Amino acid sequence: MKQIILLLLIITMSFGLVYAQSVFGIKGGMNISRISGSDAVPSSDSHLGMHVGMLMQYNLMEALVVQPELIYTQKGYNYKYTSDVIEYDYKIRNSFDYIELPLLIKLNVAVEDIKFQPFVGPAISYLVSAREKETVSIGSTSVTHDSDIADQLNKLAFGFTVGAEFVIQRRFIFGGRYNFGLSDIYKDNLTTQGPDVQNGVFMLNLGYLFNK
Repeated sequence: MKQIILLLLIITMSFGLVYAQSVFGIKGGMNISRISGSDAVPSSDSHLGMHVGMLMQYNLMEALVVQPELIYTQKGYNYKYTSDVIEYDYKIRNSFDYIELPLLIKLNVAVEDIKFQPFVGPAISYLVSAREKETVSIGSTSVTHDSDIADQLNKLAFGFTVGAEFVIQRRFIFGGRYNFGLSDIYKDNLTTQGPDVQNGVFMLNLGYLFNK
């Protein structure tokens, strides 16, 4: 019992030490996303969205930083088909909103007041909403249908992130990253496997660190 109490005390103190030595911040920016995979629509267009959230930085050593984040992020894809034979247009816009938790390992290269931080790390996402907007136009007539398709998608998604950020004067962040989807977006059916389709998102962001 004494050993268990001592272990719990050490773990609690360790977390407290990490918290005390950590720097917190906020971030936000633009997403440019599309889908990939063998079943992805070949002519799918990029989908514009945004992300916003918070982060924590903890220095494992002077040249190595751990940065967990908690962000709200918008993904999806657009598709357009136009017939050359008749006046027919078909457009689809799929919007997927996630709460995402990346865990980034960053190198920390400092030159005077500027830090260059390339990074890699895994990310897990939880789907909060998914909508599909279809627009069919024949001649001058257009019909739009907007539907909730969240029940067709997997709630959890896994990815891998690679990118780089600059930290200026220990407070201001700007950078970019790409998140590679590692799991399928759509659910499997009872008799068949779901389509081989993953999210892919390029993200540009600005942030601010609340240094002590």
